[in-house]
Amino acid sequence: MIDAGATHSFITQGALSTLYHSAIPPCDRIAQLGDGQTTLKIVGEVQLFLQFHKVFTPLNVLVVKTMNTDFILGSDWCTKNAARIDYEKNQVSIRSSCGHIFIPYHKSIDCLTLDVKSINVIHIPPRESYTVQAKVEVSSADTVYFSPVDPIQSEKSIVMSPSLLHIHNYTTYLEVYNPHDYTYTLPMNTLLEQTPSETSNTIDKLITHIKNVQEKQQLRLILQQHMKIFDISKVTQANTHIQHTINTGDSLPISSRPYPRTIEQRRELQDEIQKMTQTNQIRPSNSPWSSPVIIHKKKDGGIRFLVDYRKLNSVTKKDCFPQPTTEELLHRLGGHRFYTKLDLKSGYFQLPIHETDKEKTAFITQDGLWEFNVLPQGIMNGPPTFQRTMHNLLGYGRWNYVMVYLDDILIFSHTFHEHLHHLNEILSILAKANFQVNPDKCSIAVQEIDFLSHTINEQCIKPNGDKI
Repeated sequence: MIDAGATHSFITQGALSTLYHSAIPPCDRIAQLGDGQTTLKIVGEVQLFLQFHKVFTPLNVLVVKTMNTDFILGSDWCTKNAARIDYEKNQVSIRSSCGHIFIPYHKSIDCLTLDVKSINVIHIPPRESYTVQAKVEVSSADTVYFSPVDPIQSEKSIVMSPSLLHIHNYTTYLEVYNPHDYTYTLPMNTLLEQTPSETSNTIDKLITHIKNVQEKQQLRLILQQHMKIFDISKVTQANTHIQHTINTGDSLPISSRPYPRTIEQRRELQDEIQKMTQTNQIRPSNSPWSSPVIIHKKKDGGIRFLVDYRKLNSVTKKDCFPQPTTEELLHRLGGHRFYTKLDLKSGYFQLPIHETDKEKTAFITQDGLWEFNVLPQGIMNGPPTFQRTMHNLLGYGRWNYVMVYLDDILIFSHTFHEHLHHLNEILSILAKANFQVNPDKCSIAVQEIDFLSHTINEQCIKPNGDKI
C-alpha cells in the first residue's frame, strides 16, 4: 500500500519472513504515524530492493510486529523516487535512470481491516447525537465503508449505523447517539467501527452502471448493510416457519437400485456427496425409501447432481398453491423505471425439509444411502413450497413493488428514492430469514431488465430478439 502521509515505510515480521533479506539488527523504538496518535513498535530496520518492471529501487524499511496491512510505502520512498499519483489514470509514476515508469494501482482499501477509534474522551448528553472525531490508520481516502464493532452493537452502550466515511490526515468524523437517560462517557481510544473483513468488490461490481455519485453511494451503503446476503463463501439454511412436507398418504416405501456407474463417475459422485455432507445439506440414511442418482455433465466439465424422484413423485399428493402466470407477471412489471432482480442461490437448497419426511428424500449410490436436510431439486411440490415461503415473507402489502417467480425476486419502482426504500426493505427481510443470493446473477437498480424471455423497461415490454 502507498501512503504518502506516512513518514517511513513499514513491513510486518510475517511478510518479511517470506522474503530473502539480511540480518536485522535488534531495535527497540516507537514510530508515530502522521495522525500524531497511532504508534507502532519497531523491532528492526532492513534494506529491501523493490522491482518495478526491470528497475530495482533500494529502500530502508522499518520492521513492525503487526499492522493492518503487510507493507506500507511511505513518503521516504515517494520522495526518493519522485513518485507521483495520477488519480484520473489510477497509476503511479516513478523516476528512474531509464526514464519514468508507470505502475497501475487499485484505489481501494477493501482488502484491509481498518479500525476507527475515538481520539478524545467524549461526554455525550442523554438522548442526543454527537459528532465524534476519530482516527484511522490510513492518511486519506475518499469513501470507505465502516460498520460498528460487535461490542458496540451487542452492549447497546451507544447507537451507531454503518457509515460511508471520508478520511483526511488520518482523521474522520462519525455520528453516535446516546439512547440513555444519563450522560454517557466514551473513553479515549475506544474502537468504534471497522471495515468489513470481506472485500466489497462484489458490491461495487453490482453498481458500476450507476453514474450519479450520490446515488451510487446511497445504493452502496444499503447493499453493504446487507453484505452477508451476497456472501456465498458459506452455505446457509433459511430460517423460515415453513418446512417442506411430502404427503404420500398410505403408500408403502418405494426403493430403487442405483444406476450403474463407471469408476470415474463413482469418484465424482463421492466428491459431490462429501461436499453436501460437509455443508449439512444431506446426511447418511437408514431409510426404507431410495431413489437413484442422475448425473448431467456441465459445459465447464463439472457435474450436475440430480435425484430421479419419479417413483416418489407418483405417490405424492399434489400441492395446489397458486403459481403466477407469465402474463400476470409481465403486466405487473411494466411501466416502472427501476428494477432489481435477486437470484436466490440454490434457492431450494435453502429451505428445510420436515424431519419426519427427510427419509423419503433418500437417494442411493453404489457407496451408500443418504437423505436430504433441505429441499432437493426434482421433488414434487418444490415450487409451491418455495412460492408459499416467499409469499409469507414478502407478500403482505408489498405486491405493488415485489414479485417472486421460482427462485427470482423482482423489485420494481417508479423513482430511485422509492427503489432504495423498497430494496432496503426486501434485503432486510431476506437477511433476517438467513437467505443468500447469487451476486453473479443479480441486477441492481437497472432501468431495463430481461425476464421470462422479454425485455422490460418504463416504455415497453417486448420479446427478446431471439424469441421474435
